[in-house]
Amino acid sequence: MPIVVYHMKSDDCFRIDPKELNFPEDFEMVAVVDTENLGKAFELTNTIERLWTENEDVTASREQLRSTSVGDAMVKGDKIFQVAGIGFTEREDWLPK
Repeated sequence: MPIVVYHMKSDDCFRIDPKELNFPEDFEMVAVVDTENLGKAFELTNTIERLWTENEDVTASREQLRSTSVGDAMVKGDKIFQVAGIGFTEREDWLPK
């Protein structure tokens, strides 16, 4: 089951309190990553040795994208996770009601 990666839409994404965001309104879908591991999806959507959009197992929505960062979101099955300073936080409050 792939993981779908979403980046915050705001150009000011590094100054926003990630807890104040709404999903999916404040996000843009940027990639589908062929893994079930959140850490691996995070790694593969970060530019390390080359542009992450060129990584195997990644289907990016377009070419020029920033790396995944704190506050961004990942959907794994029927669960939504937000990238935290360390690890990931499950956001049950973002699930459709």
